[in-house]
Parts: sequence; structure tokens; C-alpha cells
Amino acid sequence: MRPLPPGPRNRLLYATRYARDPFGWSLRWLERYGDPYTAPTLLGPQVVTADPAVVETILGADPDVFDVVGAELLAPVLGAASLILLTGERHRAARKLLAPPFHRASLATLAGPIVELARGRLAELPRDRAVDIQDTMRAIGSDVIVRVVFGVTDPTAARALTAELLALVETLRPSFMFMPVLRHRFAGLGPWARFQRACERSQTLIGELIAARRARGAGAEPAGSPDILDLLLGARWADGAAMTERELWEQLMTMFMAGHDTTASSLAWAVQLVHRDPAILARLRDEVAGADAAALAEAPYLEAVCHETLRLCPIAPYFARALRQPFPVAGVEVPAGVGVGIATIGIHRRPDVYPDPERFDPERFLGRRYSPAQFLPFGGGARRCLGAALAMLELRLILGTLLQGPPLRLTGDGAIRATVRNTTVGPRGGVGVAYAA
Repeated sequence: MRPLPPGPRNRLLYATRYARDPFGWSLRWLERYGDPYTAPTLLGPQVVTADPAVVETILGADPDVFDVVGAELLAPVLGAASLILLTGERHRAARKLLAPPFHRASLATLAGPIVELARGRLAELPRDRAVDIQDTMRAIGSDVIVRVVFGVTDPTAARALTAELLALVETLRPSFMFMPVLRHRFAGLGPWARFQRACERSQTLIGELIAARRARGAGAEPAGSPDILDLLLGARWADGAAMTERELWEQLMTMFMAGHDTTASSLAWAVQLVHRDPAILARLRDEVAGADAAALAEAPYLEAVCHETLRLCPIAPYFARALRQPFPVAGVEVPAGVGVGIATIGIHRRPDVYPDPERFDPERFLGRRYSPAQFLPFGGGARRCLGAALAMLELRLILGTLLQGPPLRLTGDGAIRATVRNTTVGPRGGVGVAYAA
């Protein structure tokens, strides 16, 4: 068997470097070892590429060739029914059940409510001190999911559920996510014990929500609010079985965990990048001035800014799939059991695709569309993020709403620094802003 491509050797050093600087080290490894290289991850070796031609073959392959990397480790944390961990026919069935509300046309009615939620949280920004805008964006993203997915429209109840779900996410730790030996309660004092207690509280709240919805009658959608919980309550698997309460909780929590923090990170970076360039900021503020929710959703330069933010700062700079059978990657026959990785950050920084790739230039996305193998902030192929259209709508509406308000200024040095947050990345140290004098 032909050996795997060269790459770093020390697994712990590799993981530590990626965690501290996922953008920088991903690019350094590609430069140092070539494309593809072999990454010695804690979940096993993975052959990594940033070649769009090779990525096309991976994304276009039979999805049953691949498995979920680390599924056996993450199932006790995310739940075995989580869409992220499902494979094969069960994964296809789950996506089919969940996809309709996330189609762009189905999301059109959400523009007004999202702007309303954003304005409410932005109005709470203090006028006399600096804040981390990522915290505010995380709260807005959580509010949106609670309204769109859980169907909670009462402001008090929605804020309470948002607070509980955010508290659960804050108990997640990469340590016990990837090291099962740490999943012990240790007399109720350790991180795993705190996570378990937060899970139990959220299950109780969501169980009450499910019971109330069933008492009202599944399928009776709340007025004016697309409700994914109702859809799930009425959904049936191929064998006619309904989702259990545990399966419902796992799917709902997957949507929350996958959506609220990733959108917040992208929005924080967008605020940072825009405020580093006065010309871009002025053009954007001119475009969104006086625009209602529908106009913000269609504003071309605003959309280009969001796309360029996702290009320069992808929240998943790298994603991988495990092989169930041998698969060719750039002339290398990668054996079953080894992973295949796609370096999103490497593709997004290719000068042959994006000239002067380190520069923040939204005009790249005006009048041009990149292929799914050249621009993939939401992954690609059969496992592309189901909520991509909702995420893009949130990015446009929330950023546009913020820029319609009083001018802000950055309180830091404006440098882009990334750090790993559980399974994705976000701004290291947050993004400090304050109202301009």
C-alpha cells in the first residue's frame, strides 16, 4: 500500500496548535507539507486537501462511502439521534423531514421578526462602556432559534428559554467531548456533572413545551411563526414511528448548538472587518439606511460583505469525513478507516481563486458566483449545513440592523485572531466595540 502523504507527526502538538491558531496553522501546514498532507488528529489520521478539483470529487462521491468522524465519541454528548451524527438512510430521512422550513422561500416571512429581535437586543447595548459584540450577537442568534425552531413567541418565555439553552452550551467542554474518561460526575463537582445538570434542566423545559404543544394539537402552527417543533411532532420515519421525546430534544438541541454560536462568531467578525475599513463601512451604511427588513434581505453589497466575511473567517476552517472504503485523494489511495479532510481556510485563501486573498474585499462577490468547491463556509455535498439559508438571512438582517443604528467603533487593535470553540472557531478574545464619540 502506498504510504500516506507527509505531515506533522505529534498528535498532541498538532491539536494544541490548531486550537490556539486554527487559521494560521492550517495554512502553514499546507505550505510546509504540500497538498494533500496527513494530519495526525486526536481522532486518527486524516488526509487533508485544499485543492478545489479534488474537493469536487469528495463532495460529489456517494455519501455512503463516508462516515461521521468521531461519532462514537460525540453521541453521548450530542445524542445518537442528532442529525450531525446520523448516516445512511436515517440521515437522508432526517434531512428530508427537516429541510422544508429551511428553504429560502420558506424563510421569507421571518425577515421582520428577526429584525425585531435584533433591535430589541441592540437597544440594550450600554452607552457608556465597551462590550464584546459577540455576546450580543449570540443572544440575538439564540432568540431567533427559540422563535423559529421552538416556536416560542411570548417575549418573557422566549428570553427564559434562551437563557437556559445558553447556560447549557456554556457547560460544554472539548475535554469531555473528546475524552470519554472524563465523563464522570466526580461527586457532582466536575465539568461533566455541570453539563449533565444543564441537560436535565433543558430536557425538563423542552419536555413541558412538547407536552403543551401535544395538548394543543401537533400541526396547529402558531400564528405568524413557522414552527419546526410542530413539524417534528408530526413527522414519521419510514416505518411509521414518531420521534421519541429524547429524539426530539436531541434534534432541537442540535439546531440550537449548530446555529446560535456559529452565526454570532460570523457576525462579530463582520462587525470587526467592516469597522476596520472606513470606505466599506460608509458604503454599507449608505445602502442599509432606511431599508426595511425585506430590503435588507436583498441588499447586494450587504450580502457581499457577509460572503466575504465567511470567506476570510470561516467558522469551520476544516472539516473531515471518515472513510468506510478506500477512496482516491489527489492520486493517493486513502484506506478505509482513515479520514479525508477539506481545508476550507486553504481553499478560501487560494490566490488563483481569490486574488490578494488576505484582503477584505466584498466586491469579489458582486456579480460573481463561486463553485461549491471554491466557496464552502457551510460545508458541502450531502452533509452541507441544513440551516445555511437561515444563517445567511440572519447575517444580512442583523448586521444591517446594527449598521442602521448609532455609529460604533472598535476598542481593540482590529487584528483577526481565531480560537477553537468546541467544534467550530470564533474570535479569540471577542470583538470589543463602543459607541463612537
